[in-house]
Amino acid sequence: MKHTFAICAYKASPYLEACIRSLLAQTVPSDIILCTSTPNDYIYQVADKYQIDVYVNEAGGNISADWNFAYRDKDVGSAFWQSCNLSKLCLQ
Repeated sequence: MKHTFAICAYKASPYLEACIRSLLAQTVPSDIILCTSTPNDYIYQVADKYQIDVYVNEAGGNISADWNFAYRDKDVGSAFWQSCNLSKLCLQ
């Protein structure tokens, strides 16, 4: 089954690249997207480096709003959404 990881990025998280590298190292290839309500140059630079799309939650809010935005508002057809919580480093 094809699936997509949605990373909710907040400002210049020091864990963002580690999370992305961990997801890229998975044995099953997956799509990855970044969702944020705090877009900035750092997020765009990291996304560009790894060729990941960035989706901006213009409504703002908190991390819960960003997760809901990622789950609800992205059209990925039949893809199954999984999430990567930056507060847990996604290194497991």
